[in-house]
Amino acid sequence: MNRDDFKMVSIRGRLAYAISCLENALKYYKCNTTDWRIVLEQLWTYTDIQFFDDWHYTIAEILPESVLESNIFDVDDHEYINEMQFICLHNLYSNTNNEIKDIIQFIFNIGICEFYEKLENYGQLTLDNMEVLINYMISNSIPLPDMSRFKVFYYDDGNGWGEKFSGIKYSCIL
Repeated sequence: MNRDDFKMVSIRGRLAYAISCLENALKYYKCNTTDWRIVLEQLWTYTDIQFFDDWHYTIAEILPESVLESNIFDVDDHEYINEMQFICLHNLYSNTNNEIKDIIQFIFNIGICEFYEKLENYGQLTLDNMEVLINYMISNSIPLPDMSRFKVFYYDDGNGWGEKFSGIKYSCIL
């Protein structure tokens, strides 16, 4: 599998695939998937959100790097999560491996890399980031999701971004 496999898949479809990669990694590493609901529910909103900026700001706040940079919740630093969520995320990320944290960062990169650019060449930036994610999954022996499930999200729809859909229906965890 390579980046060209995603040329005809919308950006929303690509991100859905990337989130499915995270779900596969959670299963591969035998993580308690119930604990990961808080992260997965937020990630999956990308597929049916109206304004991608909302997703960007929320996810930026729950990224492992953002949460782990401090041991103390500061209300001035958090607009999208509360103290209880912060504590939950901090514990979750503190007790997980780097591969899971890296995949979450890859998902974020895929989700935002085309925000302020005109989509050209089938969304080349997301294709590049998809290739990085796929290679990372392969190099860590994490099973890839079935690509055929995501080919129904056409790049030609929604100016490359694709039509909104309920991504949670594609989740193998939620």
